[in-house]
Amino acid sequence: MVKPIAVSTVAAEVAAEVLDEAALCLYLKTNPRMVRKMRAQLGLPYVALTRKSIRYRKPDVDNWLSRHYRVVAVA
Repeated sequence: MVKPIAVSTVAAEVAAEVLDEAALCLYLKTNPRMVRKMRAQLGLPYVALTRKSIRYRKPDVDNWLSRHYRVVAVA
């Protein structure tokens, strides 16, 4: 009989907070080109694991959004 391995809830929570570009696009409902523009020109915080492996911490993104998000009223 195989015994189940308990997964650390801390590790699971940390993994859920780290997004790759595809997951961030889904979260922000935008495309990769816009995410790269937000990172390069608007200072979207990220973690570069390698040149091609970029990750985004969800709390950092949420904080950044709260400082940069503006609601535009449409008449």
